[in-house]
Amino acid sequence: RSGFMNADVITVNTREGVVGVGLAPSGARLEIGGDRTAWNWGTTPGNLSVANNTLTEAVFSGTVPARIANSFGVPTLASANPITVTNASNVYIAGSPLAGANTTITNAHAFHVATGNSYFGGNIGIGLMSPGTALDVKGGIRPGGTTDVAVTCDSTNEGIIRYNYASHHSEYCDGTIWRAMTAIAGQTVPNAFSFTDQPSVSGGATITSNAVTLSGFTGSLTATCTNCIAIARNGSWGGTTVAGFQSNDTITIRVTSSVNLGDAVTATATVGGTTSGTWTVTTTAGTPAAFGFVDQTNVSTAMTVTSDEVTLMGFTGPVTATCNDCTGIARNGVWGVSPMPGFNNGDKIRIRQTSNVGAGLSTTARVTVGATTSPVWTATTSTACDAGIVAGQACSGDGTIYAGSSPDGSVAMYTTECDAHQYPDGSGGCLACPANQLWTGSGNTCAAGSTTWHNGSGVYTDTGYTSAITGRANTLGLAALADGGAPYNAASYCKNLNAYGHQDWYLPAKNEINVLYTNRVAIGNFDVGSGMYWSSTEGNTIGAWCQRFPDGSQNSYAKTSPYKIRCARR
Repeated sequence: RSGFMNADVITVNTREGVVGVGLAPSGARLEIGGDRTAWNWGTTPGNLSVANNTLTEAVFSGTVPARIANSFGVPTLASANPITVTNASNVYIAGSPLAGANTTITNAHAFHVATGNSYFGGNIGIGLMSPGTALDVKGGIRPGGTTDVAVTCDSTNEGIIRYNYASHHSEYCDGTIWRAMTAIAGQTVPNAFSFTDQPSVSGGATITSNAVTLSGFTGSLTATCTNCIAIARNGSWGGTTVAGFQSNDTITIRVTSSVNLGDAVTATATVGGTTSGTWTVTTTAGTPAAFGFVDQTNVSTAMTVTSDEVTLMGFTGPVTATCNDCTGIARNGVWGVSPMPGFNNGDKIRIRQTSNVGAGLSTTARVTVGATTSPVWTATTSTACDAGIVAGQACSGDGTIYAGSSPDGSVAMYTTECDAHQYPDGSGGCLACPANQLWTGSGNTCAAGSTTWHNGSGVYTDTGYTSAITGRANTLGLAALADGGAPYNAASYCKNLNAYGHQDWYLPAKNEINVLYTNRVAIGNFDVGSGMYWSSTEGNTIGAWCQRFPDGSQNSYAKTSPYKIRCARR
């Protein structure tokens, strides 16, 4: 029919096929307009609303490709005459709501999806009428900050970007950690980095982290660490502060693991303004800390050799000790056979092995306690020179004189043919060097030297080297001192002596010089009429122990005295 059906709200033009709601339609098939007043309408639309409803499928079952509640089809825009349409839209929204009388709008949205995902099959242009990619933006993009995008960086979130307002750079998730997208000129904040935790390590051991590549900064930065013992840049180790790190350098750190069972130590490294994640190193439960025994030389052939005693630490136990080529195990001094159970933290262990039947040959042994195996412990027999030799005899191989058994480990001790101020005459006797000269160890060559115990000055210091048996340790310690009494002439002469093909000479300790006195007649060439011979044993601040060879008495004499020296080696 033709004509209008007029009402207060709805106008229907049946001739044109148009409907007006709140106004007379002027062209569109459905047109809504006109002012209206409503009470407390809130989120209920003022113009057009599709209410909540349930749409039920009455026939099909299983998987169907799609179900759509409300749809806009694809319109075809045609013209009776040729035209060009600059911008065509299926849905056009002129703008966001405007504030009218007595109204303030905080957030005005032209389009608002309250919840749920949204899908766009085509390109989206923001500020662009012809987007060339999935999202084409004319203008800036402001990603969320670290509080807005506070997600864990893992494989699920790889590729997410955000802005770090604290360090002022964009960063992205690489699947493991958040990284700066680009280096900023002069930036002193490398990308976040961390080291791989290490469980089940030995107790009391030096543990090295994996190497990590630093990136995301320019310039040269200094690395420090907390609770670590060393830092390496590109594999070169330094202390706990290392300078010169640049982008793409690697950093590695070290810690000392706990000596306690199942205990963890932690460390961090800081490069520029970035501190690594906490690196945790945990000892293995039931594993003692690393331990080992002191190698022994000049032992007798085909004899039982006993190791030094070692205290086991870093576990709770009890654990079992098992020999590897050892012949016995002692726990707290009680000997048994392998395997020996019952070792607890703080227990002491010793092992035994049988020395080689040949001269100058070695045997080895180890022991495993719990899961910790000691390093190889070596026992080496005396050289052929010592087989059946007696005090005073010269070794056919080098000419040194066998002096007897040193109280420092009961091993063979050798000495020179002559005192320090003499040189061998080639027939068992000695000839004197010129005044104030000492033998160099070569032929009849002598050089300037002094036989005072210290430097001969009036300056005296306590050296702390008072052992009566460890002449080798005393000598090495005295020769290394740089105090007011240095150089310590007597000890330094022996330590630096290169004679008979050996460079391991030392000034005998108090009890060792007594071995030389005991065998003085057999050894020969001592001054038994008035000779006073220095030991390496300090007596007090101003004196050191000396032995009188006329009667064998020992006393502490002034360090400035120019007494005689006879070096020894083992």
